[in-house]
Amino acid sequence: MDRFQGLQTAGADLALPPPVYVTEVTSVYAQFLLVGPHCREVLSTLTSLNLSENSLPNLSCGQSSLAHVHAIILRQDLQGIPAYQLLVSREYGESMWESVLHAGHEFHLSPFGLQAQQFLKV
Repeated sequence: MDRFQGLQTAGADLALPPPVYVTEVTSVYAQFLLVGPHCREVLSTLTSLNLSENSLPNLSCGQSSLAHVHAIILRQDLQGIPAYQLLVSREYGESMWESVLHAGHEFHLSPFGLQAQQFLKV
């Protein structure tokens, strides 16, 4: 007996792939952009993820604990400047902001606005 026989329904075309459902989850995350020559050093104080060029090259991503919070870390350099997008659950947004600023204190990390970000993307 065919093991899929019981799964077939009248009129179902098994040659078609199963349907794909998309769920919008961007409102679930707080997102930060960390850019600059020392961003890898700042991140390395917050995560055990291997951030080396070989392990996390440009246009790659990883998941790890970041300041004791689950995070998605996306590497996307801007104009040859190292850059990481950090995504954490939005309820941890404020504590993540403070953790990143604290970790970057020795490198004189400071926030920048959207106009500066647009300049980097040109």
